[in-house]
Amino acid sequence: RTRPKRSRSPSRTGPSWRAWPGDARRSIRLADPGADLAARLAELTDEPRGLLLSRTFRGREVLVRVGVEVAGGGFRVHVRVAATCFPRYARRLDELGFGAADLDRLRRLARGDIGLSNGMCKGTILFVGPADSGIEDTLRSFALEAFDLLDQVVLAVERFVEAELPGVVHFEASDGPLVDLLQGIYRHDPDVLLLTRLEGDEVRLALQGYPLVLASLVAEDAASALESIASRTDPDQIHALEAILVQRRIRTTCRSCLGKGCDACEGSGHGGRMPIVSLVRFDRYFVDGKGAIDDPRLLLRDHTLVSLRQSALDAVREGLTTLEEALALPD
Repeated sequence: RTRPKRSRSPSRTGPSWRAWPGDARRSIRLADPGADLAARLAELTDEPRGLLLSRTFRGREVLVRVGVEVAGGGFRVHVRVAATCFPRYARRLDELGFGAADLDRLRRLARGDIGLSNGMCKGTILFVGPADSGIEDTLRSFALEAFDLLDQVVLAVERFVEAELPGVVHFEASDGPLVDLLQGIYRHDPDVLLLTRLEGDEVRLALQGYPLVLASLVAEDAASALESIASRTDPDQIHALEAILVQRRIRTTCRSCLGKGCDACEGSGHGGRMPIVSLVRFDRYFVDGKGAIDDPRLLLRDHTLVSLRQSALDAVREGLTTLEEALALPD
């Protein structure tokens, strides 16, 4: 078969999102912003993707995405900073901040040691988490670990190319739905397809059963993701789902004071945030179409290999976080 031309991404001049040290976001609540500012904030609430501003900071251009929501008695302003520092390439799994136990699970899944019913050749692995959980970074790093990107035909369809993978052809759909691109992508006969930030009916195209698809979906947990998928797909499509990785970020213990509070952590006892993952693997019984999703939580109870709380408790044993952080997560 003819391989698609491996062109460089057209978006090298775009921003590479960077979070503030120790957190993934900063929020400001304005109770009385004044008439002029309140009118402008009210206009921004109609912008679902926020407003992108360009500013100069310490002689370097940065992009600031501002999102606004109406909150009780005022507005909630969400600010995210992006540094224009392309080219930025995807990092390895061991560079994302995972604890040793989670890193081992991800690598075992990537190698196929945690057996999938289709042997990592077809089906869908879904990466799920809140918008600031870093699921796209984990998806790309997982692809680096799992596949020979220079030998296999791997295509990535994204709304914005935040990081490049060597040997991967990146398609950008910043001005429209991914569906418009996906309908033609399958003609390239890819071995692996990477999809980020699925929305609405785009889920249907991620569950075709072939090729192997790594896709990210913004959702709070695996149950919410399954309910969303079930409402937008045919019953036979759901059985293309091989595994779900749910990711969250939790606060880590300050390495300088071990949680007691010091100048380095401004007395908080926290040193930043780290990702943790829950792994759900569906067996042949489910994939062959004999399983049921009438009760997603019951299904997940039978197929969850490790929960978010179990993952966080592993991080506690490694001295990376506190017991309070772990117990606040669902089991």
